[in-house]
Amino acid sequence: MLRPLLGGACLLILSLIASKALAQPPQLLTPPFSEAPKPAKIALVIDDVGHHLRHQEFLDLAIPITLAILPSSPHAAKLATTAHQAGHQVMLHLPMQAQGQQSATEAGMLSASDSLAHIELLLDYALQQVPHAQGVNNHQGSYLTEQKQSMAWLMQALKQRQLYFLDSRTSAATVAEQQALTHGVPTIRRHVFLDNQLQQVALEQAWQGLLELAQKQSQAVVIAHPHPETLAFLKEKIPLLPTESFQFVYVSELLN
Repeated sequence: MLRPLLGGACLLILSLIASKALAQPPQLLTPPFSEAPKPAKIALVIDDVGHHLRHQEFLDLAIPITLAILPSSPHAAKLATTAHQAGHQVMLHLPMQAQGQQSATEAGMLSASDSLAHIELLLDYALQQVPHAQGVNNHQGSYLTEQKQSMAWLMQALKQRQLYFLDSRTSAATVAEQQALTHGVPTIRRHVFLDNQLQQVALEQAWQGLLELAQKQSQAVVIAHPHPETLAFLKEKIPLLPTESFQFVYVSELLN
C-alpha cells in the first residue's frame, strides 16, 4: 500500500511545482550592453612656426592645434600669444644638432658638446622667446637625439620645468623618447609627417596612412608644416572626417 501512496505524493508535488512555475512571469533575456566604439584621437602639430604672421591662419581650422614655434623666429612671441589667447596650445620647437653638423649652426641650437648648464641656459632663453609653451619638440636633431647623455640632461631640465617632450623622430636611432620615460617626463612620439612632399598625391597618401594608423592604435600624432599647400589641404580634408570616427586633440592629451 505504501508504493501507490508514494507515487501519488510525488505526482502531487510535481504538479504544484509546475503550476507555480507557470504562475511566474516569463524572464526576458536582456542583450549585453556594449558601448559604441570611441573615435580615434589625432593630435595635429604645426612645426617651424614663427617666420611669418600668416602662420596664425592654421588656428582657423576649427580644431585643436598645437603650434611648435621656433624660438629664433621674428614672430615667435606674437604667434605664441595669439595661439594661447585663442585657446590653442604652444610648444617650443627647440633647434638641435643634425647629422653632418659639427656644431651649432643657428642661434640657440643644442649640440652634443653642450654641458648640462649650457643646455639649461639655452632652454630658458628659448622659453622666454616662446611664451605659454607647455612642451618641447626637436627641430632637426637627427644627431643630437641619438646621444644618450645629451638627451638625459635635456630631460632633467624639462622635468624641473614641468614640460613634456614630443620626439619628432628625425632619426630612427633616437633615444629621446626613451630618456624622457626614464626621467619621468611626459612624452609621445610623432607617427606621421604629413607634408614631406607637397604634391597632392603625396599628401593624400600621407593623410590616408594617418587615418589608418590612428584607427589601428586608437591615436596618432601628425606633424605638418606651415606651407600654403598644407593649409589648403587641411581645409579640404578636415571637414570631411566623420566625428564619430575621428577626434582632434592637443598633444598634451595623448602623453604617456
